[in-house]
Amino acid sequence: MKLPTITDTTIKKITAWKALVNAGGTHQPFVRVSDVRKMGRRFLFFCPKQKRPVHLLSGGEYRAYQMLIWLPSTLKINEQTPLDLNQTLKISAELGFLHPRDWKENTAHVMSTDFLVTALNRETKQAHKVAYSFKYSNQLYRLNNGELERHKLRTWQKLAIEAEYWRQRGVEYRIITEKDATKHLCINLDWFKTEYDVNVSEAELKDFCFLFIESWKSNNKLRIEHHLNFIRGRLNISFKHAQSIFKYAALYRVLPLDLSTRLMLNTPVKVVL
Repeated sequence: MKLPTITDTTIKKITAWKALVNAGGTHQPFVRVSDVRKMGRRFLFFCPKQKRPVHLLSGGEYRAYQMLIWLPSTLKINEQTPLDLNQTLKISAELGFLHPRDWKENTAHVMSTDFLVTALNRETKQAHKVAYSFKYSNQLYRLNNGELERHKLRTWQKLAIEAEYWRQRGVEYRIITEKDATKHLCINLDWFKTEYDVNVSEAELKDFCFLFIESWKSNNKLRIEHHLNFIRGRLNISFKHAQSIFKYAALYRVLPLDLSTRLMLNTPVKVVL
């Protein structure tokens, strides 16, 4: 198996990316929305938590990013992180898998990981990294006589190269799909994050959550707006402020809600106790 070559153009692109990172002091995605010409949805938006633009290459990646960035343990996310080309070439040769390449010219492509998350371990208070690849489930599995089986061997080979790359660097590696980052979860988080920086004291937040759970336990079939009206009266605050605290508490998981269904003011909600 002939190893692909590394072109001067690729070296220049890597060098330019490193210079951009060093100059700005912040993460820069190796693959940007403007670099992708394939059909499909792409997302370039300002992330309020990271205070910078984020480049995502599909609707699935957008939902996965929202799921990961708003986890309480997440400190930051580097999207479209390039992998060291010499290392991935070596790994692909050791595994006996073809490295991603231009097939006509036999030139190597730089591999990248969708999300490199820096998270805080709540028990040890230490930061650690986790690498994530997003794939739609139909790119990984198919039904055969009622049983799920792997298919698209080439996809699994690329993932194996990526997994081994991060293993060698001591970084945990995970694959996530749209079944983890669901549309309903993302819609809920998009609704909540409008109040990501609401002004609420720790005492007020604690009282709010206690009253919400109390109201829910008394009648778990009530709509969210009814719970908020109950709290509004008890805390002597406006309905608008009660709604803002609700969104903040739900976004940061202070209020433990089931987010598997779409939530609105006129829907019930399940508290996970």
